[in-house]
Amino acid sequence: MAAITSELQVNNVNEANVHIAAGLPLSWVINQREQFCKYITKNEIVEFTFNKKTYKIRIVGCTVLPQGYPALIENTSMLTGVNMLADIGNGTMNVMYINNKKPIEEKCFTEKIGVNQFVIAAQNAVTDISGKVIDLAIIQNFILDGTADISENYLACLRETAENYCSEILDTLAKYEYDSDFMKLFIVGGGGKLIKNFGRYNSDRVIFINDLCAAAKGFEKMAFLKMQNKR
Repeated sequence: MAAITSELQVNNVNEANVHIAAGLPLSWVINQREQFCKYITKNEIVEFTFNKKTYKIRIVGCTVLPQGYPALIENTSMLTGVNMLADIGNGTMNVMYINNKKPIEEKCFTEKIGVNQFVIAAQNAVTDISGKVIDLAIIQNFILDGTADISENYLACLRETAENYCSEILDTLAKYEYDSDFMKLFIVGGGGKLIKNFGRYNSDRVIFINDLCAAAKGFEKMAFLKMQNKR
């Protein structure tokens, strides 16, 4: 509701018909798309108050898409041959094969190795060497910038933890037969910052999608295309 309200505020309206473009982890889409769409659209009319303002929306439809892939919508010309997508979110990493621009739904995998696992590991590593508790904001800045304004010994601790996390990510991709000699790797999501700064990879064969809004833009565009095709 908060996200929808933000869109309504941008357009300076309190009432609207809303078509929701939603995402599921790649390995869930096949079995849960229909069920999830019914869940999203079960209440056609929704009235609510946000920041003391009343809003009313009519949910007119829902498009359920695989997480990650919509972020590549502006890069489809690069998706020739065999490609792998790694969407590294907060809680999970979703992996998908894309062959000649076509997602291969039966080759979708989800691993619980998201950025939050790095955050926990970083907090524990700092506590182990010092008995101190590092502020979450410091770790967040480290993820975004690849560095932080802290003492060198703690910074070195974060770097080592990040390198280990990146190795775990790449080892997991290798488990799903990732091979940079035969495929390009597209990385989206917050975890891409860590891989870019601390991972060991073939820079000629790994493409980072750095636009934080890439997924949202892709969801919107793909939902519009689906609605147009139904007309």
